[in-house]
Amino acid sequence: RVVADFVDGLGKRADLPLDAIGAKDILAWRARMAERVSAGTVNRNLKILQGAWTSASRVGLVDNNIVRAVETLKADRNRTERRAFALDEIRRILDVCSPDWKGMVLLGLYTGQRLRDIAELGWNQIDTAKSEAYFIQRKTDARITVPLARPVLEWLATVPAPDRPDASLFPELSSMDQSTLSRQFRDILEAAGIVRKKTKAEAAHAATGKGRSARRETSEVSFHALRHTAASLLHDSGAGAAVAQAILGHQSDAVHRRYVHVETDQKRRAVEALPDVTKAGPKS
Repeated sequence: RVVADFVDGLGKRADLPLDAIGAKDILAWRARMAERVSAGTVNRNLKILQGAWTSASRVGLVDNNIVRAVETLKADRNRTERRAFALDEIRRILDVCSPDWKGMVLLGLYTGQRLRDIAELGWNQIDTAKSEAYFIQRKTDARITVPLARPVLEWLATVPAPDRPDASLFPELSSMDQSTLSRQFRDILEAAGIVRKKTKAEAAHAATGKGRSARRETSEVSFHALRHTAASLLHDSGAGAAVAQAILGHQSDAVHRRYVHVETDQKRRAVEALPDVTKAGPKS
């Protein structure tokens, strides 16, 4: 999955010969990762990519292991803690979304799945009769079934029926790489007034991985914050830890999950108890 994520981030450059990929590509990938995950995860992924380059070198595909030239990141003790969205923020986000991105946000909130897994969702993974969606998580290969909340079903009813059952739910978004999707969602957050617009210098630093601000400020809110929001809302709704883990597909507390069997009805009750962000909230 690490190598697939790197290739995904290359965009059109992924079609180039391997020896045409340079250190700048690795730095850009490192910078994109640093916006989503911790320094420790970035460094582990760099090590995995370095191993892939070593294997390529052994079979003569490349002359040098360019990944070795890329420095690992130091842990940022001042790193802003990732947080969940407030419900008012979700409503502001939905107000500025295109129809496709509204669906992405609603699915992110009510299923807790990751950006790429939602963008690649196909109609054949949705069962409207059962009000369920079936996901294969890219990160873990986990296969999970998630009941669909009413706001998601109402949004699905507005989407034209596909010509083929295996058609993508988001034809345009599914063809975009991870970094493009993340940038588009960042634009949505800016339009909603949730994050400030980056300066040209900050945008350049983020693209190259250079400069003091490249690692200093990790965005505390991204699409992944919807996953945090889903977990928090499930907890607030009274769903047990095992039910929430089954919905989100978390791999932590694996031993506990072996002993707890979560039925679909339990997951459905938990999802149905979540607040409807498509309706106006109480006036403050």
